[in-house]
Amino acid sequence: MKQKYAAAMQMSQSSRTPPPHTGPSPLNHALTKLAEVIDSIGGRFAVVVLLLGLAALLLYALGVLSPEQLQEWQRLLSGGA
Repeated sequence: MKQKYAAAMQMSQSSRTPPPHTGPSPLNHALTKLAEVIDSIGGRFAVVVLLLGLAALLLYALGVLSPEQLQEWQRLLSGGA
């Protein structure tokens, strides 16, 4: 009985051990770094657009921009032609 229990425990433990880690492939590492750079550039672009939009709203609130000019800013910042 003890031998069966020991054999069952050994088999259950062997399935829990992860396979040996070989590390990321060079291609996977390069693609990950490229994705991080693209994400960083996209994030910076979004921040700039957000700041320009807030500046336009502030200028409108202060009376510097007319409603038509504010709509033009909105169209330019949203990518419209």
